[in-house]
Amino acid sequence: MSENYDEMYLAIGKALSHWASVERSLCELIQRVVGTPAFLPISAAFYTVKSFSTRLEMTENAILARAGRGSPLWTEWSKVVGPLKDSSKRRNACAHCAVMTRAFGTPQEELVLVDEWLNVARIDRADMKKFKDKQEEKTLTFAEVKTLPDEFDRLTAAVQVVTSFVR
Repeated sequence: MSENYDEMYLAIGKALSHWASVERSLCELIQRVVGTPAFLPISAAFYTVKSFSTRLEMTENAILARAGRGSPLWTEWSKVVGPLKDSSKRRNACAHCAVMTRAFGTPQEELVLVDEWLNVARIDRADMKKFKDKQEEKTLTFAEVKTLPDEFDRLTAAVQVVTSFVR
């Protein structure tokens, strides 16, 4: 069983490493949008913001200020922002969830990432169904975790395409 856990933790680490490329590509995009050749000051400001959703909002506002809605840059950004938000939820699962051998609705022998598993003791019985449904939405299987590096690489490439539209 420990080999399976080791493989799961390796997959989580790989996914998080690939996510770092997504964030770096966003930082490079905002550098181009702002129009500065100096990467270090933009990088310092970008990474000071801890929330990914705030980083997205900052990037979006910079794009709007530079090019406006309806511009080719905005059109390309609009294609990627939704997938970025969706993928950030899976990234957060890798960073903040617990590896367990079972979760609601999954076979016991399957390794999964589960959020809020420690909160079960504080759940009222009447709320248990709602909790189970919420857990099912947030649970990532080992197979899903193994697909994340490729998903995150596609996002990095998509952000790089957006960057190519900065004029």
